[in-house]
Amino acid sequence: MTKAELLKRLLEDLSRIYVQGLYEFLYAYRPAMYRELVELETSIDEAYLNPETDLREFKQLLRLYWAFHVKAAREFKTAKAGVLNLTFARQRFEEERIKA
Repeated sequence: MTKAELLKRLLEDLSRIYVQGLYEFLYAYRPAMYRELVELETSIDEAYLNPETDLREFKQLLRLYWAFHVKAAREFKTAKAGVLNLTFARQRFEEERIKA
């Protein structure tokens, strides 16, 4: 498999488990986890674009990305059982995206 095929497969699999509002939740309520997510995404981007990165290393990054999403989704579902102000979280997330 190529890097492109691996990445496409991962994104398809993630779309099946993605919980609406997860990124906004992380940004507003779990900033350390949100920073970890951004760092993982940056590492994946760099490895994908770097022809020197071998498939084993790329697969390892994708495994970390998958594991992160599983962990974050569990935490979100648990926190969501309590009262979360997702409107507030979404507003903060969108404001930051506009600034960037």
